[in-house]
Amino acid sequence: MSISVVKAKNDHLQARAHYITQDALKRRLIDRKPCQVCGISGVAKDGRQLVQAHHDDYANPFLIKWLCPKHHKEYHRVYWN
Repeated sequence: MSISVVKAKNDHLQARAHYITQDALKRRLIDRKPCQVCGISGVAKDGRQLVQAHHDDYANPFLIKWLCPKHHKEYHRVYWN
């Protein structure tokens, strides 16, 4: 399998995981949790959520790590580079 085919499959799984997560949050099937590192939660003054969903495995969209933007960025830097 070529690299471009693998990337396209991963992009599709990533988009699917994001859609499923956002839909489940909107329908209140799951709740946004505090950051698993620092415990921050809530909404910023500009309306942005202070905690983001991170998926280690896009094929399992409900296996979510809840991270604030700082720790989400840090997690990607440490584990994905």
